[in-house]
Amino acid sequence: MSFKIKSSAVVETLDIRRAQHRVNLIGEHIDYCGYSVLPMAIEQSIHAAFRHIPESSLLSLRNTASEYGNFELDLTKIVIDKTTFHWSNYFLSGVLGVINMAKERNLNINSGVEVCILGDIPPSAGLSSSSALVCAGAMIMNHIYEVGLVKTELAGLCATSEKFVGTEGGGMDQAIAMMAERGYAKLIEFNPLRTTDVLLPDCAVFMVLNSMIIANKAAFESFNVRVVEGRIGTLVLSQKYGKGSIRKPSDLQKGLGKSLDEMRRLTKEDLHEEPYSKKEVCSILGITEEELEESVLTSNTKHIQSFKCKQRLLHVFSEAARVEEFKKTCDNPQQASLATLGKLMNESHASCRDLYECSHPELDKLVNLVAPMAYGVRLTGAGWGGCAVAMIPAEKVEEVQEYVWKNYYQKLEKNFARSQVMFVTSPGPGATLFSLELA
Repeated sequence: MSFKIKSSAVVETLDIRRAQHRVNLIGEHIDYCGYSVLPMAIEQSIHAAFRHIPESSLLSLRNTASEYGNFELDLTKIVIDKTTFHWSNYFLSGVLGVINMAKERNLNINSGVEVCILGDIPPSAGLSSSSALVCAGAMIMNHIYEVGLVKTELAGLCATSEKFVGTEGGGMDQAIAMMAERGYAKLIEFNPLRTTDVLLPDCAVFMVLNSMIIANKAAFESFNVRVVEGRIGTLVLSQKYGKGSIRKPSDLQKGLGKSLDEMRRLTKEDLHEEPYSKKEVCSILGITEEELEESVLTSNTKHIQSFKCKQRLLHVFSEAARVEEFKKTCDNPQQASLATLGKLMNESHASCRDLYECSHPELDKLVNLVAPMAYGVRLTGAGWGGCAVAMIPAEKVEEVQEYVWKNYYQKLEKNFARSQVMFVTSPGPGATLFSLELA
């Protein structure tokens, strides 16, 4: 790999942060609802080479891909514009999170840094390249300013910091990027953050397939619309059952003492099929539109006039149950376990497509092509494009790749290598730091 870092020294130590991409095997759009998810880190990653510049406040950020351009700013004057998308915003959000923590701890932050980014996954592919950038930024500044945050703390900080970009996500991407271990997927639980190793079946492989539909969750409003629809549905149920103003589905479940099956039943019975209007929501919650916009909606969803609450919560509760069953099946392998896992993946995709409406016609086309040759296949990541992940028999890898290449990718009439859009992956390690001596 080639990094261009300015230096007047003959020999210096160059620190490299590697922040992992991830594939979410199951548990889509439920981490920000408080429910467990089950992703794995993959070998592909973002490398961030950096050099500490003492007695400076300059951040110089470069990308080896020339189309992304370079970026410089004063670290004492970081402003992230949520209304304008730029790849550097993700890196800056991690930087800003650590700077704020350093200030809270009264640490010296009078240092600059030169950074060069190299990634081996296409951006906006649903493999968490954005969160990997957040983690890389936070890890570098944690190291330079000697803040002393451990990986669990960094994962939580990065999840919070990514909101600077304007996305109301959960903590899955940051947790797996930081805390992954080679050879294992992870069950990630929240409040408090904790992870459990999950050993996947060794008689199948996971293949990632890129739909080539760009899906950047911060660049459009659909992601945050789903967040607030689930939030509003939870508030409506909370009011009905005298639980006050609970906003998170998992908290409401705990407050009611119900199982996930019972929460699905309540959702079917107590929320209506047609979208809730803004006026109706305000009437149920006993608040004004202004209060709704300030306390419930996000800056980029204030103009939304109707909300599909029933469909979103049905996905959340059913997906949370699928995560539990997926983990249980992996822990107790039986002859039918591959069929069970595949069935759960297929059900997850159908729910994302039909209830959460976060798929894309081209992504569905790709999933449908692979499905007859796979145990299971589903979108992975936020959706609206990006990638699918398929669990397939190890002996069918070449057959699947050849079939999909001929029937999907060649019809796109775009110039790319097969390895860029389809690859088999296995659980990789989490973020790491290492040093190089440069002559």
